[in-house]
Amino acid sequence: MSFPLAPHGSARRAFPAHWIVYAVSFAASYPVPAVMPVLPLIKAHLTITDSAAALINFAFALPCMFMTPIYGILADRVPVKKLLAPCVFFFTLGTFCCGLADSLVELIFWRLVQGVGGASLSLFNTSLMGDLFSGPERGKYMGRSFAVLSVGVLVFPILTGRLAEVAGWRYAFFIPALSNLPLLAATLLMPSTPKAPVPPLRTYLVQALEIVKSRQALYVFAISFCNVFVTMGTIMTFYPLYADLRFHATAGDIGLIYALGMCGMPAGSMLMSWNRKLRIGQLVGGIALLAALGMLVMPCLPSLWMLLFPLLICAMNDGVTQPSLSYVMSNLGEGTARTAAIAASNTFMRMSQTTGPIIGGMILACGGSYQAIFVLSGLFLALQCALALTHLKDGKGKTHS
Repeated sequence: MSFPLAPHGSARRAFPAHWIVYAVSFAASYPVPAVMPVLPLIKAHLTITDSAAALINFAFALPCMFMTPIYGILADRVPVKKLLAPCVFFFTLGTFCCGLADSLVELIFWRLVQGVGGASLSLFNTSLMGDLFSGPERGKYMGRSFAVLSVGVLVFPILTGRLAEVAGWRYAFFIPALSNLPLLAATLLMPSTPKAPVPPLRTYLVQALEIVKSRQALYVFAISFCNVFVTMGTIMTFYPLYADLRFHATAGDIGLIYALGMCGMPAGSMLMSWNRKLRIGQLVGGIALLAALGMLVMPCLPSLWMLLFPLLICAMNDGVTQPSLSYVMSNLGEGTARTAAIAASNTFMRMSQTTGPIIGGMILACGGSYQAIFVLSGLFLALQCALALTHLKDGKGKTHS
């Protein structure tokens, strides 16, 4: 099996490597959602506390925070094949060995290995699409890639949750790892596409620093932190533990409710694309306010299935906020600075993903309750609302409608 060299123009659509783009997107969808339904089972098997269980997601996000800027620099300078193949290997190895872990220390170590490889997937996927497609075709395949990722976010929690009830929590790692083997083989066989000339590294870093120092970028980072704290910290980590503690929910039900709630992400993205009346700050702020109310009422909901509603609203918030912030950051940089802007935004998002589980875990470790975590999450979303309404613009000094 081999791939032909990438042709030019519209003939590029026949290039078989677009299936690698889809496969990378699918693999990037599972590291946290697939594990989320089985966190209570892992906690019970390893006899650890809820705050210690939060370290399982923290361990995956930590290397992502440090490796994302490194991969961002390399992605524009080194052929994707030379980077993607070893990263997929370590990602697959770490995922499979997580399923073999018999202690929290072992599980955290292999989650770190998984994160070192997994941090590259979204960045290299974008770079690969830039190498293969141009113009309207690039937008088309980016849309398809996001659709595949969304399918993975919906499918893996249901699959691993139901499977864990029958075969145990380890299959939440075994099944995704085995699904990566065809991707690993394909990346080894794909052609090495030369990179176009790029600015010197010093120029790139200077551009990134100038963008990060801008006031609008700081507001974007603050809004992103508030949003990701909830999606990565509260929902991904503490929703399943809370559902198990209060409602004794099964792994299958936890995964199913989460997957249904995540349908709000594409709904939020469509809401953003259809918006013609609200300014970007009004849209992001309004949906954040609804999500804040959802978090505040979450401890008061009397049944497991009612948790679906705050999850759905928070997912809509994520579906609106993330593409909106990407739009603002892309406008902060012009020409070669555009890549620096996007890389800076991705790096800060990874930082937020790392912080969320730790803050929530510290609240529980210090004697706090889940109610305190939900209230804090609501306050973060309220802060997101305030910042978006007062300071979020399109990056060019004008509001966007």
